[in-house]
Amino acid sequence: MGEPTIRRASVRWEGGLRFRGGEESGPTTLLDADGVEAPGPFIALLLSAGACAASDVVDILTKMRVVLGGVSVELIATRRDEHPRRLLASSCFTSRDPA
Repeated sequence: MGEPTIRRASVRWEGGLRFRGGEESGPTTLLDADGVEAPGPFIALLLSAGACAASDVVDILTKMRVVLGGVSVELIATRRDEHPRRLLASSCFTSRDPA
């Protein structure tokens, strides 16, 4: 097994509850905690988990030579109502569309 890969990212405040972040030499994304101009950080966390799971599914099925028509991931999460409004539980449901 190889060495673990270390990744670095940073987030910079842009005013209000908007933040822009990414890797130093890569693309950036906007996060808006008010959810007006972009997804908020909590939704971005769910989207990231879903994209990570879907990437693994696509990679594995492609290696198995399964022809895909599409892959979908639905994420459901429970969050505390009071601060700190952390993640309490989540579920991930993955499905694929036949080609």
